[in-house]
Amino acid sequence: MTLPVSTASTKAPAADYRYIITDTLTDSVVAELPFVDVSFENRLNEAGQFQGSFPITEGSSVLDIYNSTLPGKNSIYVLRDGECVWGGIISSRSYNIKEKILDISADEFVSYLDRRAVWKTWSTEFPCDILIFNADQEMPDEPDAPRMGQVTIIGDIEFTEFNIVPGSRFRLWFGSKTESDAEKNKQYYDGYYTVTDDPNFPVDAENKTFYFSPFYRPEGQKNFRPIALGNYSSEIGCSVKLRQQTDDYLTTLLNAHFADDLLDLGFAKRDNIPGRLQMLEIESFSRTNNIVTVKTVADNFFVPGQIIAIKDLPGFRTNRTKVISVIDSKTFTYAFTGADVPQTLASNVNLVTQIARFQRVLDTATFYTEDPHGLAVGDIVRLSGVDSQIDSKDLHEVTRIGTSAGFNDSIFQIESRGRKINISNAAPSAAATRIAVVESTTAGSYINNSDIGITFERDPLLSTTMVEQEPILGSELFTFKEIIDKYSNDLIGFDYRIDCTFDREDNTFSKAFKFLPLVPVTLQNYVSGPGGTLPENKLVDLQYFSVEGKNANSVAFEFPGNIETVNFTESLEEGATRVFAQGQKSTGAFSAYGAATDYSALTDGWPLFDKIIKKDKLNYREDLYKISKNVVAQAQLPVATFSITVNGSLDPQVGSYKPGDWCIVRIDDPFISQRLGSYYENKGDSDRRVFLRKISSVAVQLSANPTLPEIVTLQLVTEPGVDITGAERAWRDDA
Repeated sequence: MTLPVSTASTKAPAADYRYIITDTLTDSVVAELPFVDVSFENRLNEAGQFQGSFPITEGSSVLDIYNSTLPGKNSIYVLRDGECVWGGIISSRSYNIKEKILDISADEFVSYLDRRAVWKTWSTEFPCDILIFNADQEMPDEPDAPRMGQVTIIGDIEFTEFNIVPGSRFRLWFGSKTESDAEKNKQYYDGYYTVTDDPNFPVDAENKTFYFSPFYRPEGQKNFRPIALGNYSSEIGCSVKLRQQTDDYLTTLLNAHFADDLLDLGFAKRDNIPGRLQMLEIESFSRTNNIVTVKTVADNFFVPGQIIAIKDLPGFRTNRTKVISVIDSKTFTYAFTGADVPQTLASNVNLVTQIARFQRVLDTATFYTEDPHGLAVGDIVRLSGVDSQIDSKDLHEVTRIGTSAGFNDSIFQIESRGRKINISNAAPSAAATRIAVVESTTAGSYINNSDIGITFERDPLLSTTMVEQEPILGSELFTFKEIIDKYSNDLIGFDYRIDCTFDREDNTFSKAFKFLPLVPVTLQNYVSGPGGTLPENKLVDLQYFSVEGKNANSVAFEFPGNIETVNFTESLEEGATRVFAQGQKSTGAFSAYGAATDYSALTDGWPLFDKIIKKDKLNYREDLYKISKNVVAQAQLPVATFSITVNGSLDPQVGSYKPGDWCIVRIDDPFISQRLGSYYENKGDSDRRVFLRKISSVAVQLSANPTLPEIVTLQLVTEPGVDITGAERAWRDDA
């Protein structure tokens, strides 16, 4: 049903619109262009689009239109009366040679999340050492003496990213079974623990150590055993999985790894590195004022900000450093503190060792040296005079070093695929030369080109639970947006958007990723207050539907009034009287699933209409039941959807409301009023005289006549996690 155009007055001061073009990477202003035929849309959880046209005239040549509107390279910000109301990356442009009109399309900055991949494996599970000791040293031999557990995480992680504080929950695995008495009992110890809140046993972020109080785990239903005293080592498979709130987890992923192209994550195996692994021989090097200048033998194709490793250059080695500048095709600089060194040939620091014997078995070549070879695991060597097949590869990485009992020689090994070679004497000229190299991959990281200035700030008021996050496998190449959407659609989900702002004092733009709770925090606080429940037909006051200080009462639309048209639809399409939630598929024939029913609708004579939703991350029946109960609460037939167009120049004006805000709609129409007064909208309560909805998108159309107001189209939705009447709260854990 569509209501006719409102007869309300459209007179309002004309808004001043400006369109600022910036460099996407630096946000520096490139140009200001007077677009015409402009429309733009802000969307929730997705990227809204900008459309605009620019007439190409002889005078426009001074604006350098071609270079200032390059898709991807440039972005657009829309200012309304000096306030930023839209921002995004230019995605396409088309030029009509007859009309001499350039059409520009751009997508909100959320689109960039879909153009960046998580290309390295990222997990919250780490190997660890677990020590169980007597906390009371005065009675160490007493079997019931108080015990403490110490967890030391092994590996190169940023410990503080995981917010390990007293009270944090985590999960431990005590490794594989061995024949020792302690390890036979390890199955009793696997489980969840809490970081201790004891000043004598603090969290040590520097050494990645924290403590817990071992508890008694039941064997069956009656026997209890304490964790055995001893050291449970990472070498036998012990590991810890850190549990985080979903927004903590995603903020860490986004803030720490989005901007720097996953700089601080490595690969467990070199075979897992994507792209091509390049090892370039260093020709010469020097250092001045802690800046090292390196020249490679071959062209290196480096770019500033690329992450590289310097290997086998004594005094200059580093497994991770950033290219600061590129001087020419073979010469670059990086920072490394130390004394000044004049230009030196790398061949002067190469190490040469003679090879006495060699063999190759199962794609591993072993070399024997009568004198200590001085090599280390990870060193890069060039072989000569050994075997034509082995020598054919220019450079090799040392994978293992040791000694040989049979020959009393030093040995080193490399990976070398090919036929088996029995142990053989090497030619007198056979040698391994340690070569100074620069190592890089064609995958990156490229940190100077990855940060477009989006800040990712956790909302401390966002209500989430501590959950175990699944590891993100780099080989699956999920985009950042795919991962965010996976969690936003979860049992305890969230909405999100990227807000753009303009600082008038210094003429700079900023953009911030924001988490928005599905259930307004004000409503959560209200329901969790005294009593915690409401009478069956009691309505929650609209002030409790508040987002970022704006409650539903302050974002109001009326017909007649600021509403121009109303599109009101009631449909069976998204409705149901019973909802099934299908969970994670198991290896067997059974998959967990849950269901919930709209009993009132069935009592009222509605047929069974089933709705099936997929929740691949969930495998607990109770969680799946909650999901289905959430959905059935708002899938109540018939489902009513709204699309309204409003005069954006009247209050509330464009820019004062955003996707994710709650609003009220008052419509003076006899048919729609019947919906408002029905059980289907307010569970039979007749006190509320307005519709309560959440804004999911805001689309603005500007007129060619600047004196005419903006026409704004709003998509209004209900939220499965929130009963709009407040009479029932399907989102509550105890519902």
